[in-house]
Amino acid sequence: MTSAGEADALPHLTDLRDLAAPLEPDDEARRRLTELAVAHVEAFLAQAPSAPTLAPGDHVADALAAYGVPETPRDPAEVLDVVARLVETPGVATTSPRYLGYIPSGGLFHAALADFVAAATNRYAGLAAVSPGAAGLETVVVRWLADAVGLGRDAGGILASGGSAATLTAVVTARDTAGVLDPAGAVPVIYLGEHTHHSVDLALRMAGLTRAGIRRIPSDLRHRMDPAVLAAAIREDASHGRRPFLVVATAGTTSTGAVDPLTAIADVAREKGLWLHVDAAYGGLFALCPEAGPVLRGLDRADSVVVDPHKTLFLPYGTGALLVRDRRLLQNVFSPAADYLTPSLTTEPPSPADLGPELTRHFRALRVWLPLQLAGRRAFSAALSEKIILARHVHARLIEEPGLEVGPEPDLSIVTFRCAGSGDLATAELAEALQREGKIFVTTSRVGGKLMIRIAVGSFRTHLADVEAALEAVRRTSRRLGTPGQGAPARRRLTQAKAGRVTQAALRLDISAGHPDPDVAACELDVLGGRYGDTGADLERAYGDYVDDTVWLSVRDRSGLVQGWARLLAPGSFPQKTLADASLPPWSLDGAAAAEQIGLDPAVAWDVATIGVRRELGSSGSGIAAALYHGVLTASQVNGAKWFLAMLDVRVRKLLDRVGLVMHALPGATPQRYMGSPALIPVYAHIDSMLAGQQRYHPDAYQQITLGAGLDGIEIPSRDDLLLPQAASVDLRETARTA
Repeated sequence: MTSAGEADALPHLTDLRDLAAPLEPDDEARRRLTELAVAHVEAFLAQAPSAPTLAPGDHVADALAAYGVPETPRDPAEVLDVVARLVETPGVATTSPRYLGYIPSGGLFHAALADFVAAATNRYAGLAAVSPGAAGLETVVVRWLADAVGLGRDAGGILASGGSAATLTAVVTARDTAGVLDPAGAVPVIYLGEHTHHSVDLALRMAGLTRAGIRRIPSDLRHRMDPAVLAAAIREDASHGRRPFLVVATAGTTSTGAVDPLTAIADVAREKGLWLHVDAAYGGLFALCPEAGPVLRGLDRADSVVVDPHKTLFLPYGTGALLVRDRRLLQNVFSPAADYLTPSLTTEPPSPADLGPELTRHFRALRVWLPLQLAGRRAFSAALSEKIILARHVHARLIEEPGLEVGPEPDLSIVTFRCAGSGDLATAELAEALQREGKIFVTTSRVGGKLMIRIAVGSFRTHLADVEAALEAVRRTSRRLGTPGQGAPARRRLTQAKAGRVTQAALRLDISAGHPDPDVAACELDVLGGRYGDTGADLERAYGDYVDDTVWLSVRDRSGLVQGWARLLAPGSFPQKTLADASLPPWSLDGAAAAEQIGLDPAVAWDVATIGVRRELGSSGSGIAAALYHGVLTASQVNGAKWFLAMLDVRVRKLLDRVGLVMHALPGATPQRYMGSPALIPVYAHIDSMLAGQQRYHPDAYQQITLGAGLDGIEIPSRDDLLLPQAASVDLRETARTA
């Protein structure tokens, strides 16, 4: 029986259906839309070879916001024109044959057709019971990928949105297979290389492995993980009662394209009983071409491998894959159970949702399968061989150029170089000039402490003429800028201390040790007294016992007035102040146990006791703050420190996080009222790891804070000037040996 309310509503259904009609265009409308879309794509592809590699994108977001969302349909041609002008034109042209930055992708036309078909047919690829064809196609594609890297007949895996999602899935699988989350168990330890991709660090954090010890294994001269050091580190951790369980090797680092010695690392992992994961997102599918065979030897011995078909199969972004030697391990970890999920009537093909965290899945398999069918495996193999040969050609030509320092011969298809003898500034200027010109697009990375320019040959559109154009752009631009060795003096945009002090600087950064200069002490008391209510007696009571191990940084103006300061406590008086405070109320932590849990070595840890800038400076004090943090980081490193400890106001912690200086709470600690602050918390950071993260996620802040670049008007000491006077400071290296 129809209610009165339903009866009133039913006549409106026709109106609602008519209003919703644009969602289902008729045959003629579909044909017109398809023709417009094809014409749009054809026009885009026609200009791709000659388009600038970088175009300005100022105010694009504002323009798109102003265009808004209409109440009624707009003309499709007008809308596609907006896409062309505001979406496809600004920014980096990743479809250009002269796009040589990051790791090039492709955007194969065959894959675009596959995405069109997949989206229009809307097959649900998560469960075999719902779409056995879509699920089966993913099984076929994953099987082919596993065969390509040699993982064996029991291997399986999933297609994912990219290397980051695939890596997280691998880490969770290794974690649960090893069973290392027991808080009462031994501290798990994970081994990474110096150039491990940041997605691994992110995956470890997301997988709840924050209590795990992270060991960074140093590299050899070709930027590859050292297996001997790895084996020694594993032995040392095991002898201390820790539990080594995971080693992550890389087949094609982002910075240099280096491939770790996989066979030797696999030998160590097997001997010690560790899960071996290989991040082969960039390099793994070079296994399809013969040139990469020797360097990728050992990849087939991994327990899990990540590959990104959107890199070396040239597919659209959002196509990654996790491959695991034993598919059953994925099912053990991820197979869902819910009343509303329809079980498959057979065990084959397996449901992708049983092998990974995604239940709702894009039908990615079609964009991998269709290009393989339409182009054939041989075309991909030939394209990958071409990229390796082109990279070797670029490397050989760059070596011939005067004034350039060139990295090792490429393992795969990335070449690195820099301006020789002129430091990072000239190299950064050259990279920026190349980008701004728009003829080629290159990126930079820091390798062995040096800023390097990367030429990454990876697009299926990139051929010999394109790399020759890139080489010519490097020659022309470096000569125009006056790279040393090519006749003209190097141009500098700022002066750093090691290259000569800024004689007319408005401010200067100083270092001293022991008792504070009265002006520094007065600045500290003025700021802390106004912010937290501290008195001179409070500061003496808190830090008086540490005076012999105190290091002071101060920023002064020309008149000598102190504008900001940092009080640092070098290791000497044990335990360090932060660990000592954390052991008392309101935290009452076991400081020694907390340090052991995170692998912190107190013998090479510095406390950042107090730091601040005069309150009246407001936002104009940001440069002074950056100079102080530059001094803290540099002074700590040159004096042998590896760790930071601090008692941080949660507001300050958030500010540091914004510029990538991420410091983690000591295990078991939460923000508490302390020493006049409404919310303080004891924190720590491993310096190398923190700086690596800042360099990756916050490159501008890394340049300013870590390198001191951009601190115009502030006289910055050289690294040697920040070595502590021996008579007034602790020898940290001797302390580390004897502690």
